[in-house]
Amino acid sequence: MYLCERSSKIPYYNKAMITEVSKNGLLSTAIIPRNLSHDHDITLAEYEGFEVVLVGTNNLFKFTKFVYQIYAENFPKRGGQAPTLEEFEEMQKADRTFANHTLFLTFQSNGNIIAAARLTQRNDDLYQLPTEYHYGFDLNQFIANNKLKSSNCWHAGRTAIDKKRCSKYGNSVKQANLELLMSWSIHLIQQYSPNPYYIHECEMYLIRILQRIYGWHTYVIGEGKMDLGTVSYPLYTPNSSLARHLQKHSLRLDAHANAL
Repeated sequence: MYLCERSSKIPYYNKAMITEVSKNGLLSTAIIPRNLSHDHDITLAEYEGFEVVLVGTNNLFKFTKFVYQIYAENFPKRGGQAPTLEEFEEMQKADRTFANHTLFLTFQSNGNIIAAARLTQRNDDLYQLPTEYHYGFDLNQFIANNKLKSSNCWHAGRTAIDKKRCSKYGNSVKQANLELLMSWSIHLIQQYSPNPYYIHECEMYLIRILQRIYGWHTYVIGEGKMDLGTVSYPLYTPNSSLARHLQKHSLRLDAHANAL
């Protein structure tokens, strides 16, 4: 089994380190659906070479299959394991379970998904998030202890980018990268929650990217566990880090894209 050492440079959550900030003033004319659940795909914006698309429940299989294929291709390169077909079936089941409370964000070029992320708003009356049922984390206690609002809690997952396909399509899709994917993710959840924060899981590789490259104040809140072929850690990312990211990077709509 592949084991991941906990880095001393990855801070564990400390309540005293939280500084909440209000929603930033980013302006965007992109059309955001009122309801999280929708049957058909919704195109939010057009960039040169690709589109920002919310996948509808009718196309969930396409979304889940893309993420699974990217994980299967990349995890072994970083010392992990390719997810099994049984895990692929579990991924499909989970995506269907969360569908009515989830935004399935994608970047698509010529109808092909080149990047994806799943954003699920917490609803503790209906289901548990992966951080709870897979990692055994007591999210209710965490929210109560830190006086957070449950409806502002979003689970970010299924982050995947097809670097080969982006390279194939050339310079026009170079901006379809992790930075822009995160910007759109944050922008979208801000339309539904005034001060959203993330509860999510990441492998150490991505935690280091978030902290060292993007300057996120992301905190490990539990022990690592093998998940879909790699060791991942449950994380908390406060609203302050999400807001700072969007203020710094924005959606680059004015320079590169037309919101619909």
